[in-house]
Amino acid sequence: MSNTNSIPISKIFDLTLKCALDLSPIAVINFINGLYGESLSLENEVIRTSTESVSSDLTGHTFSDKMLTIRSKETSRRFHIESEISSRDNEIVLRIFDYGYQDALKHRAGKKGNLTLNFPQPKIIYLEHSPNAPDEVTLEINFWGQQRINFTVLTMKLLNHSVKDLDERRMTILLPLYLLKLRSKVKNAKTKQALQECAAELKQLLNEEILESIAKNVAEHNLTPRDAHTLMKLLSTMYNHLYGAVEEFKDERVNVVLEEKIWLPNEREVLAAREEARQEGREEGKEEGREETAITIALNLLTKGLSPEVIADATRLPLERVLTLNTEAYAV
Repeated sequence: MSNTNSIPISKIFDLTLKCALDLSPIAVINFINGLYGESLSLENEVIRTSTESVSSDLTGHTFSDKMLTIRSKETSRRFHIESEISSRDNEIVLRIFDYGYQDALKHRAGKKGNLTLNFPQPKIIYLEHSPNAPDEVTLEINFWGQQRINFTVLTMKLLNHSVKDLDERRMTILLPLYLLKLRSKVKNAKTKQALQECAAELKQLLNEEILESIAKNVAEHNLTPRDAHTLMKLLSTMYNHLYGAVEEFKDERVNVVLEEKIWLPNEREVLAAREEARQEGREEGKEEGREETAITIALNLLTKGLSPEVIADATRLPLERVLTLNTEAYAV
């Protein structure tokens, strides 16, 4: 895992969310539906306003606001998502208004002298928050006494939700940030025993909740295998950032939980593909039939986001053949 020491601490969590929002359209639309209470079709197109990308180890990074457009044949909806590590920033609504205004200028409608600014729909995700964190923040805009308009942004308090709740709302892409759940408890642990108890709790959170949720959503096609792999890399990066220096966690080998399962979704697909290829090849009884079956399986796995190297291993096709299939698939 690459070093993240060069990234300002205040940006780590923002970059994690931005990377999660670069996942597959199905993962992102599921997330938008859960966050905003929408029912947008998974067939819609997802457009990221910003062209920058963030690697899942957070080292290839750029900083920008998070604007998403979900577009169908009939409608186009824009969303603006901001994450805050604390609910104490009283001026975040100013930044959201400013970002929204800049975006609205690009999408203004009407004619000269009668223009309409269409702002994206904003939302704040509080990653950690105080007990009195607001459900909404408001900016009052006073037009020289002629009119007052309230610009109100609703909030979501991440740690008020359980993993089960996030899973049911298909907001699985937030799970790497859910490791913040134990940060305060670890910080306040004063004894070795207390830290060992935190380690056991974190293991349970990872094994029985977070990783199970990711695997479940892959099985239900709410995430692609590549999405799952990226989320697990983000989990590993987040774990190293939050808890990697805690000696008691090293002793309890908490990190091994992630290292053992980081390739799990891809391996499951590979094993299933191998068994399918073996059975199909046995039934065909011909080399031609076996190769045709292997090609069909390879094309199917390519659409699921697996790498050509993994697919070549699963189907026993030459890597060059899989790379050719990959090129042909994208050409179509």
